[in-house]
Amino acid sequence: MIGNFKHTPEDVIDFLKPCYDLQYWCYQHYWPITKLGRSIEKFKNPKVYHYRNEDEMLSDIKTNSGISQVYMVGCPKEK
Repeated sequence: MIGNFKHTPEDVIDFLKPCYDLQYWCYQHYWPITKLGRSIEKFKNPKVYHYRNEDEMLSDIKTNSGISQVYMVGCPKEK
């Protein structure tokens, strides 16, 4: 979706990182590769994966085509 606006995940991170402490979460990290497996997984209790840092998240979304949504949570940095 970000690509539709001619931006990358790195662009969003670079924009937000100076003012926010960011965390990255994914509910699709453990999903199976097959389309049938992903369809079945949607009806199970979700498992969430918390990325250790942005490098791990960026690497995962580039190598795992099954991940279509990553949640970024930002808490304002203390001034």
